[in-house]
Amino acid sequence: MSKIIDVDNDYIDLKLIDFLEKDSLIRLFSENIAETTSMPVNTVLITGMTVFSSMACRKWCIEYKYGGRLPIGLYAAIEQPSATSKSRVLELFQQPFFNIHRSIVEKAKENLKQAELIKDKPAIEACKETMKYIHGSLFLTNATPESLDSILNLTNGFFSALSSEQALFDTLIGGLYSDKGKKSNNDAILQGFNGGYISSSRVTRNPYSGFVIGAVLGFAQKGTIAAILNNSEQSGLAERFIFCNEKHSLGTRDHSSAIPISKELLERYSDACEFMRSIFEAPMELKDMISLRLTNNGYEKIITFRDSIEPNLADGMPYSFANLRGMAGKADIFIMKIASILYLLSEDYRTKKVYLIPDRFVSVSIKIVHRLLRVAYECSSNNGAMGDKSEFDSILDLFEKDQRQRSERNIIKSKVKTKPFVHYSGNKSAYVREALKKMVDCNILIEFESNDIKPIKFYILSGK
Repeated sequence: MSKIIDVDNDYIDLKLIDFLEKDSLIRLFSENIAETTSMPVNTVLITGMTVFSSMACRKWCIEYKYGGRLPIGLYAAIEQPSATSKSRVLELFQQPFFNIHRSIVEKAKENLKQAELIKDKPAIEACKETMKYIHGSLFLTNATPESLDSILNLTNGFFSALSSEQALFDTLIGGLYSDKGKKSNNDAILQGFNGGYISSSRVTRNPYSGFVIGAVLGFAQKGTIAAILNNSEQSGLAERFIFCNEKHSLGTRDHSSAIPISKELLERYSDACEFMRSIFEAPMELKDMISLRLTNNGYEKIITFRDSIEPNLADGMPYSFANLRGMAGKADIFIMKIASILYLLSEDYRTKKVYLIPDRFVSVSIKIVHRLLRVAYECSSNNGAMGDKSEFDSILDLFEKDQRQRSERNIIKSKVKTKPFVHYSGNKSAYVREALKKMVDCNILIEFESNDIKPIKFYILSGK
């Protein structure tokens, strides 16, 4: 009994790194950073792909098989406790972009200075507009939905929201860690995942209307994943996120054996990030972005994979819970995004600059997404968003203040419109009945029947 009720955010090994080619840049650099910082290597990998995607989504998109374009920005929620070098890992992947940004800022300041010397008013205004874009176009760490509107106006609808603090989600998504009744203003985040259109009507000096594209990384402490799962409601927020909650290495680290960051790998990664220089200097709009494509065989691989997991979306099956069904339904989107990121970071793209993604990147991405679906299932169960723990806790809430016996009908009527049962598809009453049966089997509840002509099932706490 206690094992089910007491489950609290169990760690999950993602096991993603071995899917990648051994000599791939992102694998080698992630392994190097992981060894330097004693951070779990898959956590580092997800961080790196998300950081890179947050900038790459401003230049490239990927085409669907039958038309339409998809942004390649990733959304990830990663948990690690304090003192595990979260900021260090994040900054290592951000460093090349910071360096490029700094040099562009210095150049813009010099141009403004020259324009002011000759009192060229049009040039001065142009330089000031460029400066505004440059200052607003790097990484957001603590922005409210209202301030994000101003950023989107400066960047043609692009945003990169990355932080190693929970404050990012609390402000940007709006009250994620606050009282449950507070409404979240997260339209930009929801639409930024697939390049949707928003028209802001918030009370702000500079509301934004247009298409929005972005990436989100919350690399924070325990509670981040649970906050997203439990506050997503029916918005579709949680189904856009990759979840990562690997076991930390605190208490086992040997600081005397730490190795330095490889200069060669950092230089190779920095070269892959160099594209951002031209974006800072001449920002693109959505219509101007470069389209990546898969081969016909690559698209077919995705279709075959989607068919293979389709049975798990049926009522009562593993992916029938709302958030998981949404994520599984977006499997093709996740695969195309990840395949694009892996390709853009590969030697293939660096040497050939061809916009057709080889099939092997699709095959790797399918394996990654398949594993991420399982991780999302485990995270949802462990964090009380679905599964036995959440079902048991929900039913036990009825007995919390009043431990009297309750009829099966009373329990079902009270629970079908509450979490987690409200998020299940199909016959919600059947889910409550099944949970009651499991609780009896686990000796959490005792079942008995009335002596009426038509017996009624009752339940009471076992007291054990």
